[in-house]
Amino acid sequence: MSELAFVVTERSLAGDTLVGVYTTLEKARAQLPPYESGRLFDFTIQANVIDAAPQAVPWTVLLTCYGEAYEVTPYVQCSGCPDPEDGGYHIDDSDDSMHAVIWAPTPGEATVLAKELFSDERG
Repeated sequence: MSELAFVVTERSLAGDTLVGVYTTLEKARAQLPPYESGRLFDFTIQANVIDAAPQAVPWTVLLTCYGEAYEVTPYVQCSGCPDPEDGGYHIDDSDDSMHAVIWAPTPGEATVLAKELFSDERG
């Protein structure tokens, strides 16, 4: 059995839809429409290692002054942004909200870690 799984997803107005999971790239590509259809770019194929441990990635978490998360997005590096390897956060003086870069495998885990950091800062 292959150690890779190829996931085919279609993006549309209804959102992302899983087309299927395939053992070979050739089988995954067979699910795609022809280039001439104009719909090829609505599909993605993602290769995943089976039974791989989750990898932490940086997330930007915004919390209110009460410690409630109101936005979680993938961290996007910019020239003036802090290095995501360092993590980091800052508290906005105007409204006491907190903006944190959190390394976690999922946005939910990033939210939990940011709330813990916020309560430690306020505690």
